[in-house]
Amino acid sequence: MNIPMFIKNKSIYKKLLFSFTITITILIIIMSSFLYNFYAKSSYKKMDDFNSKILSQISYSATYMDNLAKNYCGAIFLDNGVIPLLYRDTIDYYSMGNSLRTLEKQTVANTYINSIYIYNNSLNLYMSTQTNGFYSTEDFYDQEANTLLNSIKEKNIKLIPIPRKIPVSELTSGIYDYHYVYSYLIYNTPTKSSTLDGAIMLNINADYLTETIVSLESQTHDYDSDIFVINEDGIIVNHSSPEMFLEDASDKKYIKKILDSKKDTGVFTETIDNKKYVVTYVSSDMLKWKFVSLTPYRFVVSTIEEVKWTTLIFCLIVLLLGLIFSIIMSRSIYSPINILINNIEKKTKLNKNNDIANEVKFLNTVFNQIMSKTKELERKNKHNIKSQKNKLLKDLTTSEFNYSDKLLNRLKELNINLDFNKPLFPVLLKIDNYTDFMEQYNAQDRTLYKFAIINIIDETIPKDYNFEVIDMENNYICILLNISTSPIMEDELYAKIEKVALNMQNNIKTYLNISLTATLGYLIDKPNLIPTVLNDTKLLSMYRILYGHGSIITPVILNDINTDDFAFPSNQEKMLLDSLKLCNLEKAKKAYLKIMSVISNYSYNNIMTCIMYMVFTIYTNVNNDKKSNAIKLTTAFEEFLNKIGTFESLDEINEVFFKLFEEIINTLNKSQSSNNRTESIVKNVITIIEDSFSDKTLCLNIIADSLSMSSVYLGKLFKEAVGKSIAEYILDTRMNNVKNLLDTTNLSTKVILEKSGFEQSNYFYTLFKKYYGVTLSNYRLMVCENQLNTADKN
Repeated sequence: MNIPMFIKNKSIYKKLLFSFTITITILIIIMSSFLYNFYAKSSYKKMDDFNSKILSQISYSATYMDNLAKNYCGAIFLDNGVIPLLYRDTIDYYSMGNSLRTLEKQTVANTYINSIYIYNNSLNLYMSTQTNGFYSTEDFYDQEANTLLNSIKEKNIKLIPIPRKIPVSELTSGIYDYHYVYSYLIYNTPTKSSTLDGAIMLNINADYLTETIVSLESQTHDYDSDIFVINEDGIIVNHSSPEMFLEDASDKKYIKKILDSKKDTGVFTETIDNKKYVVTYVSSDMLKWKFVSLTPYRFVVSTIEEVKWTTLIFCLIVLLLGLIFSIIMSRSIYSPINILINNIEKKTKLNKNNDIANEVKFLNTVFNQIMSKTKELERKNKHNIKSQKNKLLKDLTTSEFNYSDKLLNRLKELNINLDFNKPLFPVLLKIDNYTDFMEQYNAQDRTLYKFAIINIIDETIPKDYNFEVIDMENNYICILLNISTSPIMEDELYAKIEKVALNMQNNIKTYLNISLTATLGYLIDKPNLIPTVLNDTKLLSMYRILYGHGSIITPVILNDINTDDFAFPSNQEKMLLDSLKLCNLEKAKKAYLKIMSVISNYSYNNIMTCIMYMVFTIYTNVNNDKKSNAIKLTTAFEEFLNKIGTFESLDEINEVFFKLFEEIINTLNKSQSSNNRTESIVKNVITIIEDSFSDKTLCLNIIADSLSMSSVYLGKLFKEAVGKSIAEYILDTRMNNVKNLLDTTNLSTKVILEKSGFEQSNYFYTLFKKYYGVTLSNYRLMVCENQLNTADKN
């Protein structure tokens, strides 16, 4: 064995080091990326939760403020001290002033209230707790309030927070400043035909909510963060910067996105004034307001950046440690490989012309060569043992032997399981369609298929049987089974083995698509009877021709065979020959099938003998037809005879016979027409009659036999062609010969009758008178007179 030379470049070591390094690097990158992304998402979510919590608190404060305002509005609207201010129709400044001052004291106690306006429509008068003054509609310092009251009929604004700027009264500090409030109106809703009687306007300080926003905004620790409130129109209704109050922000992209969103809460990133922000919003369904938080994106990622650099440094440290680990592990794993290669180089003869630079290829080549040699040795040894085993078993089944110690030892060596001291039972398997099997597969493939069949048989036969499978010549496979010595009925034995044979047939058909015919032989009591019984089993297997492919043949079928003296159906034979000569294929097939139905009841030897007889009879009669231009069908018959030994069923024989009939008829059709064939047969009959009419035994049957035709069919054919029967034609020929001899010779009557095929009897004399109208004696006198008259004239 030539082992390739190995070049020590340690490519395996390099690959191990490279693999470990790449693996560790990829794992670190994946792990660090995962941790970084996880922390980034966690930070982002934490920030979002924090902003949402702040906005929710602001929303809660706004809702709480709204509930206080609405409750307070309802209380003062029903206050007995306030009702006269709303609806009285005369002015009493004293009592009205007392009621207004009482109301003003209540507002002072509630710091979130900026002021209260009371409007009396009857007096066209405004009263304000901010100044404790009375104003006509035209002189009232907050004209926007007048505008709101005038719009009551157009839209419902009762108890809805209306963000406004209200001026500070001139009486206090001049009109130069504004207060930011949410105004709540409460009134009896007027009808379309009626007017407003009176109304109360409660002004809530917007600073109440602004202080909450500023307080919560300070928790963000970022001066660029911004929190504000917008209404459903995109108007800023509260902001930490007073100058932003009532600014229209609806045209901003992120505000549009918030207003268009159908979600109550949300978060997204947006670039605002060239800076990236995280926008968080929360909605209040009661107020129809949106609470918005703007957080600079850099604030979100600032902690993430710290984590990123920390993670990067950590990864570099781990990577460095991983490289050290890779080097150590690579050396540790490569060490035994290097030792193995050195041992192979030292202990084997190397072929220096086949250099391989890779350790794996080197070891693989060495291993493959070793395994190849090992398998070759195992295969040769196994094949040799199997061949010897099969040869020994084959010899034991084909020739007599002595069961000696030497043979016993040989059986043990070859691991043959049979015990020849116990009864044996043969099962013979024949491959169906063997001719096709031979044509389809070459010798090697056929051997492999037989090997596969034997393996399936080994797996199918129950393990409680001792058996051996023998590959016989050609298409035979023999199975010898040890049968238990305990008493068993013959029918029961055949039933059990027939079941096993059926399983074998089914499995082989399923897995190999090969059909087998099984023949169950006879019980063998003595080892020296094996060849004889096996030969009888082979003869029994020939009855596949009757039972067909895939059948199971047992000795029971012999009970159905007709053992009487065989008589070939000659009538059907003549009908067959007549039909062929007249080119009637259907009648020929019908006659042939009747013959086969008779002979199929007899033994296999009788069947094959009859088939051979039919072939030669047809050949002789068709090929010896003198009037058919010496038709030669030798080739067709030779082909038939070559195939006759390969027939496996009657169907195959029938098919070949039918093809032969077609070939004969086609050949006859080419040589002559139907009329010519009939004329030829008639001429043959006439020739026979003219040549043999002196034979007293000449008749229709003798002529039919000489032509190998049916007497009935020949008689019918002749009469249709000539107009008279063969018997009439023979009689006419004989009578004409008698008359001719009487006219031309002086022979005695006895001699003339013998030459014409007649017996000298009264029947002849009666027949003569019937034919010619005179007796034989008178006819002779007439002939003599004619002869004398002729002589006298001459």
